[in-house]
Amino acid sequence: YGPREAPPAADPRHGDPVLETTRAGRILQNATAESGWLVQEVRNADVISESPDRRRTLRYRVSARRAGAPFSEVTWHAHQYRSAEGERMMPVLRFLRAAAAPEIRVPTPIGYAREVRLLLVSSMEGRPLSGVLEDPIESRVGASLKRLGRALASFHAIRSPGPSARSTERPSFGRWDGAAEAQSLESAEARLRESGLDRRAADRLREGVAALRSELADDAGVARSPSMIHRHLRPQHVIFGSDGISMVDLDDASFGEPENDLGTLIAYMVLADLMRAGGTRLAPARADALRAGYLAGGVLRPNRLAAYTSSALLKLAADDKMRNGGVGAPDWARLTSVVIDEALPELAGARDV
Repeated sequence: YGPREAPPAADPRHGDPVLETTRAGRILQNATAESGWLVQEVRNADVISESPDRRRTLRYRVSARRAGAPFSEVTWHAHQYRSAEGERMMPVLRFLRAAAAPEIRVPTPIGYAREVRLLLVSSMEGRPLSGVLEDPIESRVGASLKRLGRALASFHAIRSPGPSARSTERPSFGRWDGAAEAQSLESAEARLRESGLDRRAADRLREGVAALRSELADDAGVARSPSMIHRHLRPQHVIFGSDGISMVDLDDASFGEPENDLGTLIAYMVLADLMRAGGTRLAPARADALRAGYLAGGVLRPNRLAAYTSSALLKLAADDKMRNGGVGAPDWARLTSVVIDEALPELAGARDV
């Protein structure tokens, strides 16, 4: 007898209604029934990211038409939630699309399939900020960051929605202030401690985080109305298009301090520098460009921006997704101490005296 052939690998789509094209077609037909879209068929369905405890993101290639136009192929994205969060996001996205300035683009909610908790949204075309930051011509990067700063200022200018005729149409947003940010540092500190810090670095971390949490929680001088913020504004959540800048993955959009969003973006730029060269080379000028664009239309408190940037940097250093970088990833055991010094410069300076 010849060698036995291995059985074919099981198709992960089998039995999954949102991935099997025939069943997915029926789901999308029902979900879009009130949107004006007519779905003929789903030609392809792929999972492009997954957070097991929250949601997964899919991409569909669909043959569909709207308002009597001929059928054509369109690409949609969908978020399948573990909870009923998708239903809440329908009025949230509608509100943000209506309230945002023309230079800010927000995905269009196309439909929601309650039985599989699938929120269908339009795809946002363009180049993500993560790609823009890789441009070898630094003047172009700076110009893009100034453009982003101006767009963020207009997004942060969105104010709380007024009462709606029907409760189902009223968007629901949380609040994320300095006290909430301070509390969120607790788990980041614990993960950093477990990463193998030496005693001196662990002591710096403990003292620095205690001071940072106190500074964040003390918002007595923050006398202004809360701003609309993204709250998890990573470079892949910003997409540069020809007709505006898109913001995607808005599940955590909240009312809070605008420095939260800018601090997160600056932290990503700082960490990218530290991972490449062990020091900050490009990040200072890039942060200046982002701030300059923002100040053309908004107001920033330098002390709050510094605090949110430090908090975001520590949380990034503790993020398992950042640590599991695969081949070529930096040695996080050595990098963590550098990140702590960058996030908590006062303590680093005191140590070196």
